[in-house]
Amino acid sequence: EAGQARCTHVLRGHAHRIKCVGFSADGKFLVSGDSQGHVALWDMTQHCCLLAFKAHNDGVTSVELTHDFQLLTSSTDLSAKFWQLGE
Repeated sequence: EAGQARCTHVLRGHAHRIKCVGFSADGKFLVSGDSQGHVALWDMTQHCCLLAFKAHNDGVTSVELTHDFQLLTSSTDLSAKFWQLGE
């Protein structure tokens, strides 16, 4: 029905508030960043967390996943970082 939505999956893994998310260009992966500097990489076909790590000393403000599987993160700790992720 028009104007309605239903939740199909819930991704759980962060212990702190999620502040930003970003999809890969093909929609197969999602990256999320939280208020304490943690980043998680999610497989959207299996709906599971593939990788989680402490990326920053303060909250993550943006995440961007490139076509060649590099990740750019920025934070309120005044840094931006590039990460090479394994596929």
